[in-house]
Amino acid sequence: MDNNDQNTNQYTVTSTQNTQHSEPVTHQTQTVRKYTEQLGARNIVAAIFGLIEILIVMRFVLKLFGANINNGFVIFMNSLTGFFVNLFKGIFAERAFGNGYAVFEPASIVALIVVALIAWFVLRLMTRNNDKRTEQTSVTAGITKD
Repeated sequence: MDNNDQNTNQYTVTSTQNTQHSEPVTHQTQTVRKYTEQLGARNIVAAIFGLIEILIVMRFVLKLFGANINNGFVIFMNSLTGFFVNLFKGIFAERAFGNGYAVFEPASIVALIVVALIAWFVLRLMTRNNDKRTEQTSVTAGITKD
């Protein structure tokens, strides 16, 4: 595992307790919690899902504003996002309005929601918390002369 792919956070909790004895005694407990998270692969997966979401939003906006379906860019966007959106076509009816070219495509909205949920689930699975706790207790006793 490469050190560049890890992010280690460390938390330290220190408590000191003095007791009322003839000799001062100090108990000090230190708890250190470390967790390691894979950031390299997680960032790549998040970027891929983010790109898919952006492309689907662009498709939705192009259809909503009635973009020319014979334009090369519109053809490219529709073919690129077709796999994700076509899975959900027919769940809700598409509505054409205005000059008949503008289309409200609910399948794009459903695809956005489903892709976002899948992204959340996959990224949640990739978040690996290795909770390592280390406790150190030290007792210091001193003798005082009255």
